[in-house]
Amino acid sequence: YDETNNVWVKAGGDLGWYDYSKQEWANAITISETVSNCYEWDGVLGDVTGVGYNKDTNPNVAPDGDLSHEDYQMIIDNILGGGTGSLTVEEFNKRADVDGNGTIDSGDAADILSSYQMNNIICNDETRMTKYTKEEILSQGPGTKINPLTIYQTYTWIPRYKYRINNTGSTALPSMIDVEFESGVTSTGVSINTSGVAKTEYYTHPSFRDGSSVYKSTPYDQSGWDKELPGFWVNKYDKSKYETKVVTGRVIIYGALADIQYLNNTGIENVNVHLIKNTEWGAIAYLSQSKYGKMGNSDFTGANKEIYINSNSYLYAGRSGGSPDAVALMTGGYTYNGISCKTHTCSGNRTILNGTGASTTGNVYGIYDMNGGARDQVMANYNNSLASSNLTSDFFTNEANKKLYDSYNADKTYILGDATYETKGWYNDSAVEMDIDNPFLIRGGIYNEGRSAGIFSYQPSIGRFPTSTQNSYNENINETALRRVITP
Repeated sequence: YDETNNVWVKAGGDLGWYDYSKQEWANAITISETVSNCYEWDGVLGDVTGVGYNKDTNPNVAPDGDLSHEDYQMIIDNILGGGTGSLTVEEFNKRADVDGNGTIDSGDAADILSSYQMNNIICNDETRMTKYTKEEILSQGPGTKINPLTIYQTYTWIPRYKYRINNTGSTALPSMIDVEFESGVTSTGVSINTSGVAKTEYYTHPSFRDGSSVYKSTPYDQSGWDKELPGFWVNKYDKSKYETKVVTGRVIIYGALADIQYLNNTGIENVNVHLIKNTEWGAIAYLSQSKYGKMGNSDFTGANKEIYINSNSYLYAGRSGGSPDAVALMTGGYTYNGISCKTHTCSGNRTILNGTGASTTGNVYGIYDMNGGARDQVMANYNNSLASSNLTSDFFTNEANKKLYDSYNADKTYILGDATYETKGWYNDSAVEMDIDNPFLIRGGIYNEGRSAGIFSYQPSIGRFPTSTQNSYNENINETALRRVITP
């Protein structure tokens, strides 16, 4: 990250790439096959209302000559049965049909969202960068600035490690988790722990282990993968259809795909892409609480060692309330790199630590949106119950799917490393176990839960996974986000 120019650059050479001892975790991007161009907004298309629009209390706000979130929201509200504000139906339909297919639908909402973000932030940015093609980017040397329009997805690497927990603090202010990295796929920690907590011995984290051969002799452990792993990649931000714009701090989490293996195009071959498991969430949480994460970042002390909450009620990714338990904000707060945002515009100088305090490292190199924002659905299941999920009945009986979820039951209510029992109540985060009626798990809490939200928070759910046609404003999915993991 180029601190001077406030931009990501290609790593390598003298620039290096990562240094976990300095809380600089490895970051990588996938590149779009084609580079998006800025929209040529005609000043009318998409502009259906103005700032202050509210379907119930203030529905007749006139168009204001600008593209904003209110325009996006009014189109969504109209699709769900709202009115057309101060416009006639004919004029509304003319302006709202952004994609020109003759129907007002979620595609128009998606286009208007992308349009105002690209025009207002990227395309009008005085420091906008050269738009290279994919091949040109790959051929450029270290230090090449990464144009946000070329980014498809951003990932952060979680390297294989063993850990030990001996909390000498309190639940409100827990102490550091001991972490030691392991080389390749070699385990130097114990494989089996029957005490129920990895306290006296270093324990190789289960998210990196071959679960089929390791976790059969104890009720505490049944997880892992189908082979030993050197680590895994995870979405840097909660999954969003518009992650390419997250570098501007103005991304709405919505439209996440529901396929349980999460196999939409990543631009990467010969890997497994899946919805994050509970133990994988735990691996990130423990690393953050170690000397390699925010716990080890000397810029933060006391209660501020906890990851700051994303308190943005519009569910913009990469935002921060500037403290661990900030109150809910409509559109304010700080972007992932500390730039202040008001209404729908991010501008001004960086507010050091307020934005980066929301990452797992306390700087821009960590993972965001693991405290607050939208609730994260993880793959954890109690007693093979389907509840209200969109899974089919044969999902849990298919042996090939065993690696895709963490299994729990009445005799096994937690798994070592999953950041539940071992870290229960840390930072006063909520801790409610699954049961037969609520057999799935959501992590991190939501934007308005304050102190009870957090990376160690967990709550049961009936398993409402979003579909490609739902968005985070749809109450049916309870404002749930998805995050994916890529394993070698």
